[in-house]
Amino acid sequence: MALDAENDVILRQANTSWVDIKETMLKHLQPETYAELARVKQELQKLSLQKDTLRKNFENCFLVANQDTLQVVNEYSVLKQSIEEIFMNSAATQQAREKYESLINKNSMFSTYANTILIMYLSLKKLSKLMDEVTYSWSRFNSIVDQVLAKVMRDLKQKQEPSQEPDQKLSREETGSQTPVKIDEAFFKQALLPQIHGVVCTSVKQPLVSLFNLVLALLIGLKAGTVTEDEVDLLYKRFFELPSAHLWRQHDHEFMGANELIEKTRYFSVKRDLFKLYPEDANLRLAVELLEKEAGSEFSFRKLSQTLNQKILVSKPGSDLSLILKIQLGFVCPDQQFKSRLVQLVYEQIQPVFDF
Repeated sequence: MALDAENDVILRQANTSWVDIKETMLKHLQPETYAELARVKQELQKLSLQKDTLRKNFENCFLVANQDTLQVVNEYSVLKQSIEEIFMNSAATQQAREKYESLINKNSMFSTYANTILIMYLSLKKLSKLMDEVTYSWSRFNSIVDQVLAKVMRDLKQKQEPSQEPDQKLSREETGSQTPVKIDEAFFKQALLPQIHGVVCTSVKQPLVSLFNLVLALLIGLKAGTVTEDEVDLLYKRFFELPSAHLWRQHDHEFMGANELIEKTRYFSVKRDLFKLYPEDANLRLAVELLEKEAGSEFSFRKLSQTLNQKILVSKPGSDLSLILKIQLGFVCPDQQFKSRLVQLVYEQIQPVFDF
């Protein structure tokens, strides 16, 4: 998944962030694995401190066992031992790292949904850049994931337990005889991710929530390979040329007046970008030719909108265009149908990942 330069910095840190999320998930969903993971991390920290001490010890031994005194057997033995200890530390560190990686990657389903949660954070950062808005820091976001996980697990446990007297309930908790929560695809798609998404949306100014969801959908599409980086870049370029683009979901917000004339320079700029991005798409070229033929010399918003939506995109070859391409072509006359296709894009990308 590739983004602009600013988010590339975030992506270089994404592996660390993904690990943070995975650890948080294990903490609540697999406490035994998390406890083992914590022991391995503690061992790695211990080995790291030991490594610093061993290196300093080696440096001291090396200074003592210089060319003049290296003949002294004791000094040579101490130097040799310091080197061996460094190698032993390196071997133990490698073993602990492999153990850590094995534990953190143990559950592929957790890994998949950790990616999705990370994409939510990246969407916040993208929104922050696009609209110059302050959003959650990484530590704050991960803390929210931690809190939501705790709440979801608590609520599910309470829901599946039969009504009991307080002392009976306490007894079941103490003996560990509670029914375990089933952690499956449904847990993530129906319980966890919608709640995290809901909390994140409350942190965004209300007029920008729809824009956040559009950004989220595009990043999910990039990760899934259903859209390309070039397609997303072009969509962002054209989208933010529209007046008050962030209000795109408001039904009463119109990007252009019905009788407004389309600037031909703008039309041909959109056309040029599309032909450059899709040089081999014969359906696109035929659709554009038909659009220009039907529109004739009347390049009004109303005429292009009617021609595009009532003729070009409802029959071949226009109907064979991908959704993202129909949206790109729709920038020539961004009407209600154009906005509807953006909504469709958001739902098609997000809905398979979690209930939206």
